[in-house]
Amino acid sequence: MGTKIQIDQMADAVNEQLENYARLTTETVKTAVTKAGNAVKKDIAATAPERTGKYAKSWRTKKTKESSTELEITVYSPTRYMLAHLLEHGHAKRGGGRVRAIQGLELDYSIVAWDADFRFNGTEWTYYNFVGNRWQNVSSEERRLYLKNAYRVLLTRARQGMIIFIPAGSDTDETRKREWYDAIFNYLCNLGIETI
Repeated sequence: MGTKIQIDQMADAVNEQLENYARLTTETVKTAVTKAGNAVKKDIAATAPERTGKYAKSWRTKKTKESSTELEITVYSPTRYMLAHLLEHGHAKRGGGRVRAIQGLELDYSIVAWDADFRFNGTEWTYYNFVGNRWQNVSSEERRLYLKNAYRVLLTRARQGMIIFIPAGSDTDETRKREWYDAIFNYLCNLGIETI
């Protein structure tokens, strides 16, 4: 049974439920990101060259960025990173010719959490970096290209299917304005991406 509230308390009650929803979805996505990182590590180990087994065993996961609304997990090899580079990019043979590269990260399914760092303003994409307690415009062309390519890579790793998670945004939190996330959501819907 629902809770009865007065009409003048409606806005506060709706905001409270939206904040609960944002907290729940953030926790759910963070759990999914952690599981995905571990799955990537296992997948790399399972498909790694088997000569000594050291390469497969060397892979680790670590949290490289975490805030109240985001989690970034990096899958890496602290001791065999040179070999990872050679496998992903190929290398020259002693007697001439090249060893072909092995395809990089591919997942069957992935979840991409889209934040307000890469926003659509109605006519073009804009670039931001969260510093301290606010978003700052990214003016460096090199950093803009890096951010755009980061999303490009994330959006092209899934072989079977992908979920793009876009937070609901908030009318009370200036760092998560609803209009930012709605613009991203509407742009993707206009491309024909199915909403679930």
